[in-house]
Amino acid sequence: MTLPPCRTVAVTPSARLNFPRIFLRLLTSPLSPAPFPLPPSLQSLHLAPQYRASPPSPSPPENPLASFIASLKNPSPAAALSDVELLHSRAIKVGFARNRRVGAGLLNQYVKIGSLGLARKLFEEIPNRDVPAWTVLISGYSRNGRNETGLQLFHRMLDEGVPPNGFTLSSVLKCCAGISDVENGKRIHGWIVRNGIVLDVVLHNSILDMYTKCGTFKHVKRYFHMMMEKDSVSWNIMIAAHLEIGDIDGSMDLFAHSPFQDVSSWNTIVSGLVRNGFDEMALKLLDQMVRTGPRELHNRILRIGYEQDAYVTNSLIDMYCKCNQMEASSIIFNSSSLFATNSTAKTISWSTMMAGFVQSGRNEEALELFLSMQRGGVTLDQFTLTSCVTACADAGILEQGRQKTKTVLSISLCPEKLPVVDLLTEKAVTVAPLPAFSGDSKEPFALLHREVPDHALPASPRRLVQHRVLDLV
Repeated sequence: MTLPPCRTVAVTPSARLNFPRIFLRLLTSPLSPAPFPLPPSLQSLHLAPQYRASPPSPSPPENPLASFIASLKNPSPAAALSDVELLHSRAIKVGFARNRRVGAGLLNQYVKIGSLGLARKLFEEIPNRDVPAWTVLISGYSRNGRNETGLQLFHRMLDEGVPPNGFTLSSVLKCCAGISDVENGKRIHGWIVRNGIVLDVVLHNSILDMYTKCGTFKHVKRYFHMMMEKDSVSWNIMIAAHLEIGDIDGSMDLFAHSPFQDVSSWNTIVSGLVRNGFDEMALKLLDQMVRTGPRELHNRILRIGYEQDAYVTNSLIDMYCKCNQMEASSIIFNSSSLFATNSTAKTISWSTMMAGFVQSGRNEEALELFLSMQRGGVTLDQFTLTSCVTACADAGILEQGRQKTKTVLSISLCPEKLPVVDLLTEKAVTVAPLPAFSGDSKEPFALLHREVPDHALPASPRRLVQHRVLDLV
């Protein structure tokens, strides 16, 4: 094979000192295309333009305007006036202040921190203000109690030919409600109807709330029955309207027929009863709320299918126990088959049930559950044993309590369990009353000394136990 002619450079003695420069000129001078393909290992060498590998395309530069707008949409929750002013000055410095979207974002930040004076000043400087800019400022006036100013700004918005949207109308209706301006409220309601504005449930509720707070009950009742779509807010507004005029029977009837008996509706009816002097009825309803609340939460869990989660099931058992609804917790406990393969969840469920029985004063059932737990080979933990010993103490069962106390103390002294001193301080106070209830004031001290070495339970916890026993005796 005949090789192509190569370029050679004669390096004379006088040129040796300039060799690097000559070598660089050689590498960077243009060459004729090679008559044969280069091997892959040489294709990326910096020999000539036609043989150079294409550099990786750089990522497109980030749009600074888009980045700035994004920073306005995701502000710090604890943003202060100085933070917003810093953003504003930065926008002026880089030339973004005249941008409509930047102006709206800064306006929203000023309104959120309650700086309405600076917000209004910025609003007047925004060119070609769009609907969101007007809405943000009107909403800010409404939230800060400056309802007359909000109404004035809304009328100016209409005069300038800017069509409001549903959010704008909801905000201005709140302004009317805030100052009980039913005449302006009726005009805005009429404007909505004349201009064919599509009313969603939020806007419906704003109109309903405006009539309620303006004290025009006949309009409230008529409008509520006219609404095709109602949510929990609609029902709560109507319940509050009946309570406002002292119609307790009407409010209770509405509450009973409401398909949305959530926390908000319970709060509405209970607080309304208290305001009208029906304290006893409010207490009864509050007790019913406590009993109904767990069932509502349980129904939601069933609807979304979380009842198959062992930890959710344990939480339900605990919730019913704390609400003193042991029958409901027993049904869940007995019907659940989720604990067959999860020993930890199984222990937690048994311990929770035992603690619930003890708290409810049903100590015999707690002890029966403990025996069933032992027969079933369920792992015992310190919480299970504590509930068992407490049940023995409350029931005055000395011998059984003494045996359970020894079990507690033996488990407590195992080094792999919880810290000895902390655990024994807690458990010893629980187990000490056992013999005291049977009239033997010396037995707790003897039991404590027999089962717990002096080094395991220092003087301070021991004195705590002794004082507890003496108090009981």
